[in-house]
Amino acid sequence: MNNVLLHKSGNKVGCWPTEQQEFLLKAALLHGKEAKDAWAAWRNAVDLDNIDHESQMLLPLLYRNLSSLGIKDPNMNRYQGVQRKTWAKNHYFFHEVENLLREFNTAGIKTMLLKGFAMIILYYKDYGLRPMGDVDILVPVEKAKEVIQILFNQGWRIQKDSGPSFTEEYPALIGENHFENTQGLLLDVHWHLLEECAYAGADDDFWMESVEANIHGNLTVNVLNPTDQFFHLVVHAMRWNLQPLVRWAADAMMILNNEHDIDWKRIISQAKSRRLILPVKNGTTYLHDLLGAPIPDHVLNEIQKISISPFEYHEFRFKNHSGKLFEGLVGTWFRYRRVGNKKSFAGLLWGYLEFIKYYMEVKHFWQLPVHITAYGLRKIRFVFKYWLN
Repeated sequence: MNNVLLHKSGNKVGCWPTEQQEFLLKAALLHGKEAKDAWAAWRNAVDLDNIDHESQMLLPLLYRNLSSLGIKDPNMNRYQGVQRKTWAKNHYFFHEVENLLREFNTAGIKTMLLKGFAMIILYYKDYGLRPMGDVDILVPVEKAKEVIQILFNQGWRIQKDSGPSFTEEYPALIGENHFENTQGLLLDVHWHLLEECAYAGADDDFWMESVEANIHGNLTVNVLNPTDQFFHLVVHAMRWNLQPLVRWAADAMMILNNEHDIDWKRIISQAKSRRLILPVKNGTTYLHDLLGAPIPDHVLNEIQKISISPFEYHEFRFKNHSGKLFEGLVGTWFRYRRVGNKKSFAGLLWGYLEFIKYYMEVKHFWQLPVHITAYGLRKIRFVFKYWLN
Protein backbone atom coordinates (compact mmCIF):
# COMPACT_ATOMS: atom_id res chain seq x y z
CA MET A 1 0.00 0.00 0.00
CA ASN A 2 3.05 2.27 0.25
CA ASN A 3 3.56 2.77 -3.48
CA VAL A 4 0.78 3.92 -5.78
CA LEU A 5 2.77 5.06 -8.77
CA LEU A 6 -0.11 5.03 -11.23
CA HIS A 7 2.02 6.23 -14.13
CA LYS A 8 4.26 3.19 -13.68
CA SER A 9 1.37 0.77 -13.87
CA GLY A 10 0.47 1.67 -17.43
CA ASN A 11 -2.69 3.41 -16.27
CA LYS A 12 -2.29 6.86 -17.84
CA VAL A 13 -4.75 8.78 -15.74
CA GLY A 14 -5.35 12.49 -16.04
CA CYS A 15 -2.59 13.80 -13.78
CA TRP A 16 0.18 12.24 -15.88
CA PRO A 17 1.45 13.62 -19.19
CA THR A 18 1.10 11.38 -22.22
CA GLU A 19 4.18 9.95 -23.93
CA GLN A 20 4.07 12.73 -26.54
CA GLN A 21 3.78 15.35 -23.81
CA GLU A 22 6.75 13.81 -22.03
CA PHE A 23 8.83 14.27 -25.19
CA LEU A 24 7.73 17.89 -25.23
CA LEU A 25 8.59 18.42 -21.56
CA LYS A 26 12.09 17.11 -22.15
CA ALA A 27 12.53 19.21 -25.28
CA ALA A 28 11.40 22.35 -23.43
CA LEU A 29 13.28 21.82 -20.16
CA LEU A 30 16.39 19.69 -20.68
CA HIS A 31 19.69 20.51 -22.38
CA GLY A 32 22.05 19.17 -25.02
CA LYS A 33 21.50 15.91 -26.86
CA GLU A 34 18.74 14.74 -24.55
CA ALA A 35 16.64 17.82 -25.37
CA LYS A 36 17.38 17.58 -29.10
CA ASP A 37 16.44 13.89 -29.26
CA ALA A 38 13.21 14.57 -27.35
CA TRP A 39 12.34 17.43 -29.70
CA ALA A 40 12.89 15.20 -32.76
CA ALA A 41 10.72 12.46 -31.23
CA TRP A 42 7.97 14.94 -30.41
CA ARG A 43 7.96 16.50 -33.88
CA ASN A 44 7.69 13.07 -35.49
CA ALA A 45 4.81 12.08 -33.22
CA VAL A 46 2.49 15.11 -33.37
CA ASP A 47 0.39 17.04 -35.84
CA LEU A 48 0.98 20.69 -35.00
CA ASP A 49 -2.38 21.64 -36.50
CA ASN A 50 -4.13 19.43 -33.94
CA ILE A 51 -1.91 19.83 -30.90
CA ASP A 52 -3.67 19.41 -27.54
CA HIS A 53 -4.29 22.41 -25.29
CA GLU A 54 -1.82 21.42 -22.58
CA SER A 55 1.00 20.93 -25.10
CA GLN A 56 0.16 24.30 -26.62
CA MET A 57 0.87 25.83 -23.23
CA LEU A 58 4.46 24.57 -23.35
CA LEU A 59 5.32 26.05 -26.75
CA PRO A 60 6.77 29.30 -25.32
CA LEU A 61 9.21 27.28 -23.20
CA LEU A 62 9.99 25.10 -26.20
CA TYR A 63 10.73 28.20 -28.29
CA ARG A 64 13.15 29.53 -25.70
CA ASN A 65 14.94 26.22 -25.30
CA LEU A 66 15.23 25.48 -29.01
CA SER A 67 16.61 28.98 -29.57
CA SER A 68 19.25 28.46 -26.89
CA LEU A 69 20.20 25.11 -28.46
CA GLY A 70 20.56 26.71 -31.88
CA ILE A 71 17.93 24.45 -33.46
CA LYS A 72 16.42 25.66 -36.74
CA ASP A 73 12.86 24.36 -36.64
CA PRO A 74 10.69 25.48 -39.59
CA ASN A 75 7.89 26.03 -37.04
CA MET A 76 9.86 28.45 -34.87
CA ASN A 77 7.66 31.36 -35.98
CA ARG A 78 4.61 29.46 -34.77
CA TYR A 79 6.19 28.80 -31.36
CA GLN A 80 7.25 32.43 -31.12
CA GLY A 81 3.72 33.51 -31.99
CA VAL A 82 2.36 31.61 -29.00
CA GLN A 83 5.03 33.22 -26.83
CA ARG A 84 4.05 36.72 -27.96
CA LYS A 85 0.34 36.05 -27.51
CA THR A 86 1.04 34.72 -24.01
CA TRP A 87 3.05 37.85 -23.19
CA ALA A 88 0.20 40.14 -24.24
CA LYS A 89 -2.52 38.13 -22.48
CA ASN A 90 -0.58 37.91 -19.23
CA HIS A 91 0.04 41.67 -19.22
CA TYR A 92 -3.72 42.14 -19.47
CA PHE A 93 -4.31 39.65 -16.65
CA PHE A 94 -1.73 41.36 -14.45
CA HIS A 95 -3.22 44.80 -15.04
CA GLU A 96 -6.74 43.69 -14.11
CA VAL A 97 -5.63 41.73 -11.05
CA GLU A 98 -3.34 44.52 -9.83
CA ASN A 99 -6.34 46.82 -9.57
CA LEU A 100 -8.25 44.22 -7.59
CA LEU A 101 -5.32 43.55 -5.26
CA ARG A 102 -5.05 47.25 -4.53
CA GLU A 103 -8.72 47.25 -3.52
CA PHE A 104 -8.02 44.42 -1.09
CA ASN A 105 -4.95 46.21 0.29
CA THR A 106 -6.98 49.39 0.83
CA ALA A 107 -9.55 47.34 2.75
CA GLY A 108 -6.81 45.81 4.91
CA ILE A 109 -7.24 42.32 3.46
CA LYS A 110 -4.13 40.23 2.93
CA THR A 111 -3.93 38.28 -0.30
CA MET A 112 -1.60 35.58 -1.52
CA LEU A 113 -0.90 34.96 -5.20
CA LEU A 114 -0.95 31.32 -6.22
CA LYS A 115 -0.05 29.10 -9.18
CA GLY A 116 0.58 30.81 -12.54
CA PHE A 117 0.66 34.40 -11.32
CA ALA A 118 3.19 33.61 -8.59
CA MET A 119 5.21 31.34 -10.87
CA ILE A 120 5.66 34.09 -13.47
CA ILE A 121 6.77 36.67 -10.93
CA LEU A 122 9.15 34.44 -8.99
CA TYR A 123 10.47 31.78 -11.34
CA TYR A 124 9.71 32.30 -15.03
CA LYS A 125 10.37 36.05 -14.79
CA ASP A 126 9.03 36.47 -18.31
CA TYR A 127 5.39 37.23 -19.10
CA GLY A 128 5.60 35.23 -22.30
CA LEU A 129 6.77 31.87 -20.96
CA ARG A 130 3.91 30.69 -18.78
CA PRO A 131 0.35 30.82 -20.22
CA MET A 132 -2.52 31.19 -17.75
CA GLY A 133 -6.20 30.39 -18.13
CA ASP A 134 -7.17 32.13 -14.89
CA VAL A 135 -5.72 33.85 -11.84
CA ASP A 136 -5.62 32.27 -8.38
CA ILE A 137 -5.47 34.09 -5.06
CA LEU A 138 -5.75 32.96 -1.45
CA VAL A 139 -7.47 35.14 1.14
CA PRO A 140 -7.80 34.64 4.92
CA VAL A 141 -10.97 32.68 5.51
CA GLU A 142 -12.16 35.11 8.17
CA LYS A 143 -12.20 37.87 5.51
CA ALA A 144 -14.30 35.89 3.05
CA LYS A 145 -17.47 37.97 3.42
CA GLU A 146 -15.60 41.23 2.82
CA VAL A 147 -13.79 39.73 -0.18
CA ILE A 148 -17.08 38.63 -1.75
CA GLN A 149 -18.55 42.09 -1.32
CA ILE A 150 -15.53 43.81 -2.92
CA LEU A 151 -15.66 41.41 -5.86
CA PHE A 152 -19.37 42.04 -6.38
CA ASN A 153 -18.78 45.81 -6.17
CA GLN A 154 -16.06 45.50 -8.82
CA GLY A 155 -18.35 43.67 -11.23
CA TRP A 156 -17.26 40.09 -10.54
CA ARG A 157 -19.81 37.29 -10.30
CA ILE A 158 -19.64 33.71 -9.10
CA GLN A 159 -19.50 31.35 -12.07
CA LYS A 160 -22.47 29.09 -12.61
CA ASP A 161 -21.99 25.65 -11.00
CA SER A 162 -19.07 27.01 -8.98
CA GLY A 163 -20.41 25.50 -5.76
CA PRO A 164 -23.00 26.39 -3.13
CA SER A 165 -24.18 29.96 -2.78
CA PHE A 166 -22.08 32.00 -0.39
CA THR A 167 -23.08 31.90 3.27
CA GLU A 168 -21.24 32.64 6.49
CA GLU A 169 -20.32 28.98 6.96
CA TYR A 170 -19.34 28.29 3.36
CA PRO A 171 -15.59 29.15 3.37
CA ALA A 172 -15.02 26.89 6.38
CA LEU A 173 -15.95 23.83 4.33
CA ILE A 174 -15.08 24.50 0.69
CA GLY A 175 -11.69 25.26 -0.82
CA GLU A 176 -12.49 27.89 -3.43
CA ASN A 177 -14.98 29.78 -5.60
CA HIS A 178 -14.68 30.61 -9.30
CA PHE A 179 -15.46 34.16 -10.43
CA GLU A 180 -15.61 35.94 -13.77
CA ASN A 181 -15.94 39.57 -14.81
CA THR A 182 -17.57 41.24 -17.79
CA GLN A 183 -14.29 41.08 -19.75
CA GLY A 184 -14.21 37.30 -19.41
CA LEU A 185 -11.30 37.17 -16.96
CA LEU A 186 -11.49 34.14 -14.67
CA LEU A 187 -10.51 34.39 -11.02
CA ASP A 188 -10.26 31.53 -8.51
CA VAL A 189 -10.56 32.79 -4.95
CA HIS A 190 -9.24 30.20 -2.52
CA TRP A 191 -10.57 30.20 1.01
CA HIS A 192 -8.10 27.41 1.78
CA LEU A 193 -4.87 26.53 0.04
CA LEU A 194 -5.67 22.82 -0.30
CA GLU A 195 -9.13 21.41 -0.95
CA GLU A 196 -8.20 18.42 1.20
CA CYS A 197 -7.51 20.75 4.14
CA ALA A 198 -10.56 23.00 4.37
CA TYR A 199 -10.96 23.56 8.10
CA ALA A 200 -10.22 26.19 10.74
CA GLY A 201 -6.51 26.97 11.05
CA ALA A 202 -5.53 24.80 8.06
CA ASP A 203 -3.57 27.59 6.39
CA ASP A 204 -2.06 29.35 9.39
CA ASP A 205 1.45 27.99 8.86
CA PHE A 206 1.35 28.76 5.12
CA TRP A 207 0.52 32.39 5.90
CA MET A 208 3.11 32.51 8.67
CA GLU A 209 5.90 31.25 6.39
CA SER A 210 4.84 33.22 3.30
CA VAL A 211 7.17 35.77 1.72
CA GLU A 212 6.61 39.06 -0.04
CA ALA A 213 6.93 39.68 -3.77
CA ASN A 214 6.85 42.91 -5.72
CA ILE A 215 4.75 43.57 -8.82
CA HIS A 216 5.96 46.27 -11.18
CA GLY A 217 7.90 47.89 -8.36
CA ASN A 218 4.86 49.43 -6.67
CA LEU A 219 2.65 46.65 -5.30
CA THR A 220 3.72 44.19 -2.61
CA VAL A 221 1.88 40.90 -2.26
CA ASN A 222 2.26 37.63 -0.37
CA VAL A 223 3.37 34.41 -2.05
CA LEU A 224 4.17 30.96 -0.73
CA ASN A 225 7.79 30.39 0.15
CA PRO A 226 9.61 28.13 -2.37
CA THR A 227 9.20 25.00 -0.25
CA ASP A 228 5.46 25.47 0.22
CA GLN A 229 5.14 26.52 -3.42
CA PHE A 230 6.55 23.18 -4.53
CA PHE A 231 4.45 21.24 -2.01
CA HIS A 232 1.23 22.95 -3.11
CA LEU A 233 2.03 22.49 -6.77
CA VAL A 234 2.63 18.75 -6.50
CA VAL A 235 -0.35 18.05 -4.24
CA HIS A 236 -2.69 20.04 -6.47
CA ALA A 237 -1.45 18.24 -9.59
CA MET A 238 -1.92 14.69 -8.31
CA ARG A 239 -5.57 14.21 -9.20
CA TRP A 240 -7.57 13.13 -12.22
CA ASN A 241 -8.28 15.69 -14.92
CA LEU A 242 -10.21 15.55 -18.18
CA GLN A 243 -6.98 16.16 -20.09
CA PRO A 244 -3.57 14.85 -19.01
CA LEU A 245 -1.78 17.71 -17.29
CA VAL A 246 1.65 19.02 -18.27
CA ARG A 247 2.20 22.46 -16.77
CA TRP A 248 2.63 21.17 -13.24
CA ALA A 249 5.80 19.30 -14.22
CA ALA A 250 7.25 22.38 -15.95
CA ASP A 251 6.36 24.59 -12.97
CA ALA A 252 7.93 22.14 -10.54
CA MET A 253 11.16 22.05 -12.53
CA MET A 254 11.26 25.86 -12.67
CA ILE A 255 11.12 25.96 -8.87
CA LEU A 256 13.71 23.23 -8.34
CA ASN A 257 16.10 24.68 -10.90
CA ASN A 258 15.87 28.16 -9.35
CA GLU A 259 15.84 27.25 -5.67
CA HIS A 260 18.65 25.30 -4.03
CA ASP A 261 17.39 25.51 -0.45
CA ILE A 262 14.12 23.58 -0.59
CA ASP A 263 13.31 22.44 2.96
CA TRP A 264 12.60 18.77 2.28
CA LYS A 265 12.03 18.09 5.99
CA ARG A 266 9.17 20.60 5.93
CA ILE A 267 7.67 18.98 2.83
CA ILE A 268 7.78 15.55 4.47
CA SER A 269 6.33 16.96 7.68
CA GLN A 270 3.49 18.67 5.80
CA ALA A 271 2.77 15.51 3.84
CA LYS A 272 2.53 13.46 7.04
CA SER A 273 0.48 15.89 9.10
CA ARG A 274 -1.99 16.57 6.28
CA ARG A 275 -2.22 12.94 5.12
CA LEU A 276 -0.92 13.87 1.68
CA ILE A 277 2.03 11.51 1.47
CA LEU A 278 1.00 9.79 -1.75
CA PRO A 279 0.78 12.95 -3.88
CA VAL A 280 4.27 13.95 -2.72
CA LYS A 281 5.61 10.44 -3.18
CA ASN A 282 4.25 10.10 -6.70
CA GLY A 283 5.03 13.63 -7.84
CA THR A 284 8.64 13.71 -6.67
CA THR A 285 9.39 10.25 -8.06
CA TYR A 286 7.91 11.16 -11.43
CA LEU A 287 9.92 14.39 -11.69
CA HIS A 288 13.13 12.61 -10.72
CA ASP A 289 12.63 9.70 -13.11
CA LEU A 290 11.47 11.66 -16.16
CA LEU A 291 13.30 14.98 -15.91
CA GLY A 292 16.18 14.29 -13.56
CA ALA A 293 14.78 16.72 -10.98
CA PRO A 294 17.41 17.72 -8.39
CA ILE A 295 15.76 15.92 -5.49
CA PRO A 296 18.30 14.27 -3.15
CA ASP A 297 18.25 10.48 -3.19
CA HIS A 298 18.01 10.32 0.59
CA VAL A 299 14.84 12.45 0.41
CA LEU A 300 13.27 10.17 -2.18
CA ASN A 301 14.19 7.13 -0.11
CA GLU A 302 12.74 8.66 3.06
CA ILE A 303 9.48 9.58 1.29
CA GLN A 304 9.16 6.08 -0.16
CA LYS A 305 9.47 4.50 3.28
CA ILE A 306 6.64 6.47 4.88
CA SER A 307 3.67 4.26 5.66
CA ILE A 308 0.29 5.14 4.20
CA SER A 309 -3.01 4.93 6.07
CA PRO A 310 -5.91 3.04 4.43
CA PHE A 311 -7.88 6.31 4.31
CA GLU A 312 -5.19 8.14 2.36
CA TYR A 313 -4.61 5.18 0.05
CA HIS A 314 -8.27 4.94 -0.95
CA GLU A 315 -8.71 8.71 -1.17
CA PHE A 316 -5.71 8.99 -3.51
CA ARG A 317 -6.87 6.09 -5.66
CA PHE A 318 -10.29 7.68 -5.92
CA LYS A 319 -8.92 11.11 -6.89
CA ASN A 320 -6.97 9.53 -9.74
CA HIS A 321 -9.91 7.84 -11.42
CA SER A 322 -13.05 9.28 -12.95
CA GLY A 323 -16.24 8.26 -14.68
CA LYS A 324 -18.09 7.11 -11.57
CA LEU A 325 -21.79 7.94 -11.55
CA PHE A 326 -21.73 9.23 -7.98
CA GLU A 327 -18.18 10.55 -7.99
CA GLY A 328 -19.23 13.79 -6.33
CA LEU A 329 -20.82 11.96 -3.41
CA VAL A 330 -17.76 9.80 -2.81
CA GLY A 331 -15.42 12.79 -3.12
CA THR A 332 -17.57 14.71 -0.65
CA TRP A 333 -17.37 11.75 1.73
CA PHE A 334 -13.58 11.88 1.71
CA ARG A 335 -13.68 15.66 2.22
CA TYR A 336 -16.11 15.25 5.11
CA ARG A 337 -13.98 12.53 6.72
CA ARG A 338 -11.12 15.00 6.87
CA VAL A 339 -13.18 17.46 8.92
CA GLY A 340 -15.83 15.28 10.61
CA ASN A 341 -14.88 14.54 14.22
CA LYS A 342 -17.71 12.17 15.20
CA LYS A 343 -16.23 8.77 16.00
CA SER A 344 -19.32 6.56 15.97
CA PHE A 345 -20.63 5.25 12.64
CA ALA A 346 -24.06 6.76 13.31
CA GLY A 347 -22.45 10.12 14.11
CA LEU A 348 -20.33 10.03 10.98
CA LEU A 349 -23.29 9.11 8.78
CA TRP A 350 -25.52 11.80 10.21
CA GLY A 351 -22.77 14.38 9.93
CA TYR A 352 -22.12 13.38 6.32
CA LEU A 353 -25.80 13.72 5.42
CA GLU A 354 -25.80 17.20 6.94
CA PHE A 355 -22.63 18.01 5.01
CA ILE A 356 -23.99 16.78 1.67
CA LYS A 357 -27.33 18.51 2.28
CA TYR A 358 -25.53 21.80 2.71
CA TYR A 359 -23.20 21.14 -0.23
CA MET A 360 -26.14 20.47 -2.56
CA GLU A 361 -28.08 23.45 -1.17
CA VAL A 362 -31.19 21.56 -0.12
CA LYS A 363 -33.31 22.38 2.90
CA HIS A 364 -34.75 18.96 3.67
CA PHE A 365 -33.31 15.45 3.71
CA TRP A 366 -36.16 14.09 1.60
CA GLN A 367 -34.92 16.28 -1.27
CA LEU A 368 -31.51 14.57 -1.38
CA PRO A 369 -32.47 11.59 -3.63
CA VAL A 370 -33.83 13.95 -6.28
CA HIS A 371 -30.72 16.14 -6.23
CA ILE A 372 -28.37 13.14 -6.21
CA THR A 373 -30.13 11.62 -9.23
CA ALA A 374 -30.01 14.97 -11.06
CA TYR A 375 -26.29 15.25 -10.28
CA GLY A 376 -25.68 11.76 -11.65
CA LEU A 377 -27.50 12.57 -14.88
CA ARG A 378 -25.48 15.77 -15.32
CA LYS A 379 -22.30 13.79 -14.73
CA ILE A 380 -23.23 11.24 -17.40
CA ARG A 381 -24.11 14.03 -19.86
CA PHE A 382 -20.86 15.89 -19.16
CA VAL A 383 -18.59 12.86 -19.60
CA PHE A 384 -20.52 11.66 -22.67
CA LYS A 385 -20.30 15.11 -24.29
CA TYR A 386 -16.56 15.32 -23.55
CA TRP A 387 -15.76 11.96 -25.11
CA LEU A 388 -17.89 12.76 -28.17
CA ASN A 389 -15.80 15.88 -28.74
